[in-house]
Amino acid sequence: MTGDPANWGSKEETSDVEWDAFLRGMWMHQQSKAPGSYTAKSLAWEEGDREKNNVGQMWIMKVADSKKYLTAHNKFVEQTADIIGDRSMGFGKMNMGRNGATHYAVFYGDNLSDVELTMDKIRASKAFAEMIQNRGEVEILNSYMVSTLMILE
Repeated sequence: MTGDPANWGSKEETSDVEWDAFLRGMWMHQQSKAPGSYTAKSLAWEEGDREKNNVGQMWIMKVADSKKYLTAHNKFVEQTADIIGDRSMGFGKMNMGRNGATHYAVFYGDNLSDVELTMDKIRASKAFAEMIQNRGEVEILNSYMVSTLMILE
């Protein structure tokens, strides 16, 4: 997707056949970049309204120093609480299906547009610049959209 995330959408209706072809094309890209499944353990979780904010972006990455990243992450979450609002955010360690990754980070919003617009505000904050500076060496391997289908309590 490109353009203004506050105004995403199609100007023209697409047929079911065109939409199916688009989804097939997207699936081919997803399979080649993120094969299989992952298991992970949360190291930090900022709970929000998961019923409302059930779409997120996940980053799969190699983190050189887990403790350094976690310290920077926790400080960052505190400093950006007013921007994060009722959204969820987490950081964790990959256990299985890693493909070289060691950790993940995830941020949830009301929809993909909300995630992008909120991430723009976060990236513009002093707290984000400090977190990048203090987290240590990080290599982002992949990122993708996630959606919460069910919450078990």
